[in-house]
Amino acid sequence: MTVGAGNGAKRVFAVGLLLCAVVAVTALFARAGPKDIPILADRLPASQIPCPLTGEEHKPAEVLAGKASLLFFTDVRTGVQGDLARFLAELQTEYAPWLSWVGVLVGKGSAEEVRKLQSLSPLRFSDCMNDLSGSWKAAFGLTSLPAAVFVNEEGYVVR
Repeated sequence: MTVGAGNGAKRVFAVGLLLCAVVAVTALFARAGPKDIPILADRLPASQIPCPLTGEEHKPAEVLAGKASLLFFTDVRTGVQGDLARFLAELQTEYAPWLSWVGVLVGKGSAEEVRKLQSLSPLRFSDCMNDLSGSWKAAFGLTSLPAAVFVNEEGYVVR
């Protein structure tokens, strides 16, 4: 979802689309298994990636366990600015308690650079990860940054 923040109708449509996708995946998952909904969801990548602040490595399932999450992908050059970040910050004011907000830094970045990105960001992240090789970016099919990906409670990626 790369929706700009300039148009109110776009915002309402995007929020509705996001909520419909979540409801659809949750309802389908309750009635069937994940193999029955391949168009809407994929499993998370299994590879471990480090936190750029602590260096600790975690599998995505450990970080995202049991809670719906929004992953915000960016790099040091792009930062956490622009229409998508502002739009998601508006959503965060309403949906913060129900979602984990995870920042994913693609490529290299020092702890100092990550802290600077966090301080300038309109988003507040509960966790951060560093996709040094870009393997997560590729696994999610992302071609440009910034990008946002929604993951439901069961660990399925909603596209």
